[in-house]
Order: sequence, then structure tokens, then C-alpha cells
Amino acid sequence: MESITLSSENFYWNCLKNLSRKAKLGLIARLSNSLVEEEKMQGCDVHWADEFCGIWGNDSRSTEDILSEIRSVRSDNNPIITF
Repeated sequence: MESITLSSENFYWNCLKNLSRKAKLGLIARLSNSLVEEEKMQGCDVHWADEFCGIWGNDSRSTEDILSEIRSVRSDNNPIITF
């Protein structure tokens, strides 16, 4: 994330300083929540799906074979809608 310079902080303060108390408190809450969400995301591995990459690399079946198998084991009686 890009760091904010002192002049940027002053710019934002000049824009916000005349807001009502309620509006300022609302902004404080939103900013605080964004920091909490940011901290939560730091603990997440954003590349979690990479561990599945190539997992079916040794599967010699074609896409149509896989789809046929899936369709044959379906337990739902609804017809498959093709697009």
C-alpha cells in the first residue's frame, strides 16, 4: 500500500475537519474496520489454490470422458442444461 505523505494527510484533514461529529465517527469506524480486515487478510494465504495446480496431471482422461463419468453418477433427476 502506498504511504501517505504529511501533505496528503493535511489535504484529507482540510477536507474532513468541518464534518459533523456523527460523520467523523462513521469515518473512524469505517477506517478502523478496514484495518481489522487488513490484519485478517495478512494471516490468509492468497495463493492457497496453487497447491491444487497440476493435481490431475497424470489423468489421461479427456474432458468429455470426465464429463460423461460425472453425468453417469449423478443422483439428481433434473436434466442437465447445456449452454
